Amino acid sequence: MKRIYFLSCLFLGSYSCFSQENTLSISQFLEIVVSNHPIAKQADLYVKDALAEIKIAKGGFDPKVIANFDQKVFNDKVYFNRLDQVVKIPVQFGGIEFKAGYDRNIGETLSDDIRTPNAGTPYAGISIPLVQGFAMDERRNTLKQAQIFQNIADTEKIKTLNKLIFSASKTYFDWQLNYQVLKIQKSFYDLAEQRFVAIKNRFLLEDLAAIDTLEVSILKDERWMQFKNAEIDFLNQGLVLSTYLWDKNGGIFELKNNVIPLLNQFKVIDNQDFKILYDQAVLKHPEILKLNYLNNQLNIEQRFRKEFLKPRLDLTATSLVPLSNKNTENVYSKNIDNYKITLDLIFPIFARKEKGKIEQVKIKQLKNKLELDLFKKVVENDIIIAFSEMQNLEKQINIQKNIILNQQKLLESENAKFMMGESNLFMINSRESKLLEQVIKQEILNFKIQKAKAVLFYTVGKIEVE
Repeated sequence: MKRIYFLSCLFLGSYSCFSQENTLSISQFLEIVVSNHPIAKQADLYVKDALAEIKIAKGGFDPKVIANFDQKVFNDKVYFNRLDQVVKIPVQFGGIEFKAGYDRNIGETLSDDIRTPNAGTPYAGISIPLVQGFAMDERRNTLKQAQIFQNIADTEKIKTLNKLIFSASKTYFDWQLNYQVLKIQKSFYDLAEQRFVAIKNRFLLEDLAAIDTLEVSILKDERWMQFKNAEIDFLNQGLVLSTYLWDKNGGIFELKNNVIPLLNQFKVIDNQDFKILYDQAVLKHPEILKLNYLNNQLNIEQRFRKEFLKPRLDLTATSLVPLSNKNTENVYSKNIDNYKITLDLIFPIFARKEKGKIEQVKIKQLKNKLELDLFKKVVENDIIIAFSEMQNLEKQINIQKNIILNQQKLLESENAKFMMGESNLFMINSRESKLLEQVIKQEILNFKIQKAKAVLFYTVGKIEVE
């Protein structure tokens, strides 16, 4: 199947970039996941299983060599000596089967209708279903359904990979958020430490009271604890991320502590992009494609079952070539009028079994249609919800940027008042703590919008993280 809806990222296939760059991008991470994760390898088995089904179905058209030998001797009397060897070659058209063989039936008790010359009789013939089985038979039905099953297997593979990549992407974003919080906590801890040194020096110069050093010392210790907690959270999330990293030999790839996420710039999805995604979901969602393929299978099955409502009229025509043993040399007879024709007729009078099978197929078709209609509606609603969530988060992020900007202005104003002796360290610390809270909140919003985008693409039936 040529359509691929999961992310395919460019990656050199080497982990050496970790030690060189010390960064792991989302594209590199997902490429490793898709290439080596056990679930990704299991997804490949869907396709291999489908190919095996096609091979089995094609086996129904394999030529067959059939040989049968039967002899009876009693009291030195040869009752019969029968040998039949035949090659049958079915073809993928009209249920036709060619055959060629050699028949030798001799013995004192055999009747003239089956007795052959001592040298035997080569023959060649053809079997044709004139009514039932001409348009569709069991072998062609099996092969056509197996071919469609390969498309179904492709959609199952895509669904499995999409689910895996969606889960892995969310884990990566968690790791990315923890790293951003760690950086923020580190910068605010460094700021508190610098302020502590500055206030302590001013206290030694008797410019500030001792209580001020106590104030900044408490804040410095609090920031240190927050920084260390953020560090532990980042390392722990790295361990969670490592569960998705496997090497080519099936071993878990351990993520080094010095590896950090590569921050990617979020691309806004506008209404035009949403329209494209929406239309794509309705037409190309793996589950929708799967249900359409299942419907195709049911149509083939219905066509096959309707064949059984027709009378069965099979024609077998065989050309016979008797041999003689005159002068111990086999000589073909010049008589070309030797032949055998068989005509078999079977007509179902009530055909209740066949009609019941057709009714079952129709019921499956109706169930499949109802499931398809329901899934389309669910997908449409989920896409709208996911896109609305992204739009809402974009608005919140813009508002949050203004909040941070205003909070920085308040902090700068408080610092200026402190330098003029009109404020105190408690107010500065309070303003700064509020700013820290708002900055972290912004990172959480950035994290949420990345997840919302992943949800949108997963709902569409395709994973794409940029």
